[in-house]
Amino acid sequence: MRTRITMIVCLCLLLAGRASAQWAVIDPSNIAQSIVNTSKNV
Repeated sequence: MRTRITMIVCLCLLLAGRASAQWAVIDPSNIAQSIVNTSKNV
């Protein structure tokens, strides 16, 4: 039973795809609104 679980785990690791990160998204209007809100709070 233990060897079967080990084989399944190894198979899953071998078949797993390569992970890649997404591009960072910057929203200028959101940053501007955040600056306005912060300046009003100060």
